[in-house]
Formats: sequence, C-alpha cells, structure tokens
Amino acid sequence: MKSTLKNLAAWTMAWLLSTAIATFGPIALWDNIGLSILAIIINLLVGIGMIRANVSLFATYDELQKEIHLKATGITLGLSLVL
Repeated sequence: MKSTLKNLAAWTMAWLLSTAIATFGPIALWDNIGLSILAIIINLLVGIGMIRANVSLFATYDELQKEIHLKATGITLGLSLVL
C-alpha cells in the first residue's frame, strides 16, 4: 500500500505541475497556440495517469477504508459543486 500511495503522490505532483504549465505557460512563457494545445494534451494524459493511480490505491483498501474514502470523496465533490 505504501508504494501505491507514493505512486499516487508522484502522479498528483506531476498533474499539479502540468496544470500550472498549461495555465501559466501561455501568459508567461510562450505565445504559440500549438504549445498551449500540447500543454493541455499533456495535462489530460497526466490526469488520466493520476486517476489510474487513485484506482490502484483503492484496490489495496479493505471494505471499511473503501467506504470511508468513498463517502469523503462524495462529500468533497458535492461541496465543490455547490460552492
């Protein structure tokens, strides 16, 4: 479980970095639409990797951990949409 958690942390950091580059790259680093599209595609691919790492982590949980994590995720998603 510890290695899958580290894997998720690495994918999350990569996604955060790719999101920052896709967001601020066109403002601060380049004026090329092609680079912006490439940054967005890379961000989407890294996001898919992060989702797969999260699913892999879920597979290591027991039933109680799955239930608690699923409820917490549902509450977080609900609050994010409402707020």
